[in-house]
Amino acid sequence: MRDHVEGRCRHVFVDEFQDVNPVQERIVRAMVNLGAKLTVVGDDDQAIYGWRGSDNRFITGFGKRYGQITPVDVVRLEESFRSSPGIVSLAQSVIRVNGNRLGKRTVCASHQTYQHGDVLAMAFDSPEDEALWIAQKIKSLVGTPFRDKCDGSERGISYSDIAILLRSAKASAGEIASALRMAHIPFVVSGMTGLFDRPEVVAAAASMRYLADLVSAEDVRASWMRADLGLSGSDLDAGIEVLDLAKEFDRYDRAKRANCELLSLQRVFLDLLEAFGLREERIPNADLGPVRGEIVYASLGKFSQVILDFERVCYLHEAARKCVSFGRWLEYEAPRLYEEVSESRGHATPDAVIVSTVHAAKGKEWPAVFIPQMTKNRFPLSSGQRGRSKWHVLPRAAVRDSGRYDINIAEERRLLYVAITRAKKWLFASFAPSPEGSFHNGPSPLFAQVRASDWALTAEPTVRGDCVKLTPTSLHQSPNVMLSFSQLKYLLECPYSFKLRFLYGFESPPNEGLGYGRGLHDAVKEIHRRALEGEIVGQDEAAEIVERNTYLPFASSVTKARLMRAAEEALTSYIGQEARSFKNVTHVELPLTITVAGGVTVTGRIDLVKRLDAGEEAIVDFKSKKRAQAESVSRQQLHAYVIGHEQLTGRRVDVVEVHNLDKDDTGVVLREKVDEALIEATRISLRKAGDAIRSRKLPRLAVEGDACKTCDFRGICRDDHAK
Repeated sequence: MRDHVEGRCRHVFVDEFQDVNPVQERIVRAMVNLGAKLTVVGDDDQAIYGWRGSDNRFITGFGKRYGQITPVDVVRLEESFRSSPGIVSLAQSVIRVNGNRLGKRTVCASHQTYQHGDVLAMAFDSPEDEALWIAQKIKSLVGTPFRDKCDGSERGISYSDIAILLRSAKASAGEIASALRMAHIPFVVSGMTGLFDRPEVVAAAASMRYLADLVSAEDVRASWMRADLGLSGSDLDAGIEVLDLAKEFDRYDRAKRANCELLSLQRVFLDLLEAFGLREERIPNADLGPVRGEIVYASLGKFSQVILDFERVCYLHEAARKCVSFGRWLEYEAPRLYEEVSESRGHATPDAVIVSTVHAAKGKEWPAVFIPQMTKNRFPLSSGQRGRSKWHVLPRAAVRDSGRYDINIAEERRLLYVAITRAKKWLFASFAPSPEGSFHNGPSPLFAQVRASDWALTAEPTVRGDCVKLTPTSLHQSPNVMLSFSQLKYLLECPYSFKLRFLYGFESPPNEGLGYGRGLHDAVKEIHRRALEGEIVGQDEAAEIVERNTYLPFASSVTKARLMRAAEEALTSYIGQEARSFKNVTHVELPLTITVAGGVTVTGRIDLVKRLDAGEEAIVDFKSKKRAQAESVSRQQLHAYVIGHEQLTGRRVDVVEVHNLDKDDTGVVLREKVDEALIEATRISLRKAGDAIRSRKLPRLAVEGDACKTCDFRGICRDDHAK
């Protein structure tokens, strides 16, 4: 490994360096010792992950540690372009109490202005009063004029411009969620936090537990009725029928998914939603408008991710055992495991208030931020609260610097600093004594720090009469859009499929062949990389290269053997056909970033760039019929590569090519000259893609096409496929 890295890795860039743990830092240091130039970016005042092993001493001692190896140049970024003077000053007054800091003099460089009442530190008699005030304050903020950029026009802030940041969602979200529901304020809980408290997820979990006979059919029906998704009695009967069928896997296999060797819980979940005839636009609005359908689908998408997390580990288990294990895991383990997970893999952005932990909010920003429930022993947590049983497996003495895993006031103060600096203009901290008793009955010392600031008022000022409300317009309609080439492929094929996958986070059922295409790509990549170093690989090495590069996590032993043989045959065929052209390879897995007018950025890699015998330069994309897509999509994707290659190198390639890697049909399936008209059409498509994502206008295909036939989500999309 040392020989492989040395000389190849010339630059190492580490973002959020304050969050690295000792193992990660040793890897970075090893690469520097091998000759790489190191650049790190970080803020020691935002080191908030000591509880999972990070050590902020790596950034505070960076100059001393790495100055022994190479000259160290420190550049301080001391201008805040996000927040108003009041918020910047408040944050500084909080964090400067900490010792052992690199220290920086942050100054406000934002166009945001400060007015009395923008920063409040409020005390209430009870958590219910506090939550009620938060709901009323949110109502009053909606439509308030706000300017995102100094040279931009004003807009009325909307629900999605407001965040409620909690030290612990499990301990603090209940009263606030109730108050928001009573006020008919749409809200989403960021990431996976509180997922198993959401009515639609309670119902989905009950359905999966029914597979193991851990709950009754009546329990399942009742949970879906409480979720209030507009399902009728016949809808619920159809869903129960699917679950009953899945209990008899052999019969379910024949009726639903022929030739599946193993039961997929993900498939059962999607079949259940299909049997219900569930569609996001059919979900009752309950005074929230279409946003409720988006919120429900985002929650169900996150539950789909939970299923995939389980099946990654247990997919190969026998059907009955898998159902029992999953049902018990949902009941006893999953709610705790997901409670403080910061992010889900979906990126839904409904126009709704964000309820989040402070940890999950890092790196984000909102015009208005609430930091409620700042009681003692809650924010900050008391010493010993975090991970009370973490030393039951390993003794404390076995872990070096074990104290960094414990609660300490300096890290809690950094956490408050992060929460404060998420706000652009309005910041509302609050405290209410807890009915739980004296342990949470007093204000937090951190709350006292907020109240001590000259910028914070302890009561709302009299409302001015000259504030004219504007039409609420959420910010997500205007930001830059970043896509990978894989995401772009789905967006070009079907916008609604893209929405289900990448906005809501629905996962496809595990495929026993998953990893085959990636492994074959990596095997071909190894051949080309070695060719760049002057080594031409022979056909006799194909089996070894395939074995080294292929991982099939969901394949049974029989399927794995078959796929490995197929990959070896395909690679052997490819080497035989293309060996003479390996000397013409110029780039392998060339990273690209395409920037298109309209704030659209597409990132990815070109499989191969090579010189043709005629002297022309060609971009080559490797595909498999198992991952087939329409030729029109492939051509557009290739011309997007052409745009990115030209932006990177300043050169326009001459030819685009698709090479099929299937063992029975290895060879070129498309080779054509770069089409100037298609280049321009691709630019237009990328701009339209950005507009579609920003506006969330991602419709179903008007007419069922070839992509629908193989889409895993056809059953929760097309009406003609409902029961």
